[in-house]
Amino acid sequence: MKFYYYYLIILATVACSEAPPNKTGFEFNPNHIAIMVNDLKESGAFYTDILLLEEIKITDSKVANRWFKLNNDLEIHLVESKDELPKRTRNNHIALEVNSINILVEYLTEKNIPFYNWFGVINEIQKRFDGVLQVYIKDPEENWIEINQKAK
Repeated sequence: MKFYYYYLIILATVACSEAPPNKTGFEFNPNHIAIMVNDLKESGAFYTDILLLEEIKITDSKVANRWFKLNNDLEIHLVESKDELPKRTRNNHIALEVNSINILVEYLTEKNIPFYNWFGVINEIQKRFDGVLQVYIKDPEENWIEINQKAK
């Protein structure tokens, strides 16, 4: 019982203390994710027409790219490359979140977009170790996108 009280005191002290100052004087905030593609038109259409992301108009760029807004703090930048791109695996993916995995799965099925669990089983929703429901999809260039249901 004595240990329990010491634990509560330590927990309260940690909870009330301030975070240590950043030694560098700066902090990192989300900005964008860059994804290399060979076909900017086809991939861009997937992000606008299937994922329904708002495209950000680019007025002056010397690089062939298309930008998409995820939220106020994060964007996806598709960058076109003429080089052969490496094979993509589920280990290398971006992760997005939705309110309802079931609504998403209905939408993907309607659009004939296959979805997978982590093990590659097609059209199967997965329950992650922490209870979060998720699926994986691929864009036209085989880039993997993990989509999780928001934890409740």
